[in-house]
Amino acid sequence: MCEQTEVQYLDGDVVWVKLGSCWWPGHVKDVDKLPEEILASLKKKPIAAVKFFQEETLLVFIPHSFIIL
Repeated sequence: MCEQTEVQYLDGDVVWVKLGSCWWPGHVKDVDKLPEEILASLKKKPIAAVKFFQEETLLVFIPHSFIIL
């Protein structure tokens, strides 16, 4: 997928996120429903917020090249 392709990630979409040299599965969370303290710390609206399966970790900003459906 090229950098100019606009992808809309929907709440509940299952995606793979590249972290270092590994890919991890997770599901997209609705950015507008993120806790206020997370939203306040962001400089701009993120492309996607992903919660990893079997983890409490929420990764908020993900470049397009690091996430696939």
